[in-house]
Amino acid sequence: MAWKKTKSGSRPKIYSVNIKGEKIYKLKEWKKNNPGKIYFDSDFERKSYLLLEAAGFNFEFQPTARELIPPLKSFALSKGKPIKLFRSSVRPLSYTMDFVVHCDNGTDIFLETKGYFTPESRIRFKLFQHSLEKNEMCLLIKQGAYKTPMENVKAVIKIINENFMNHEPKKLLRI
Repeated sequence: MAWKKTKSGSRPKIYSVNIKGEKIYKLKEWKKNNPGKIYFDSDFERKSYLLLEAAGFNFEFQPTARELIPPLKSFALSKGKPIKLFRSSVRPLSYTMDFVVHCDNGTDIFLETKGYFTPESRIRFKLFQHSLEKNEMCLLIKQGAYKTPMENVKAVIKIINENFMNHEPKKLLRI
């Protein structure tokens, strides 16, 4: 989710963006009014989507979440008095990557676009990496390192074309 700068002391507003790059402040309402349309957690994610599309890749946006740790049975303490011990369950831990590119040679490359990595998402990403099978790999695309954030995405597209595809790469869009 992107953050809107606000006056100091006030809470920052979180927003998503639509395919045109327009900000969405009330996502629940937007989804109700735009069924079946895609939205992005950031403009960086949206521009990455457009570049992958322009490259002509067979890819999915937000593929099915992968369960990393199954649900567990556990114990917990009650909140009331007297305190009692009771059985509870812990929800499964899952992770959804931003994109998966299905390559010509049978490899699936998962791509995660990040501007900021929270400690929780960093752990989930590492667990996702641990869950990969032989024909899968994942790459983290950060918004830094090059002059513009999109240079990282273009570099990854070039690497995928050179190493995993059997066709001539298409010319990339200027974003």
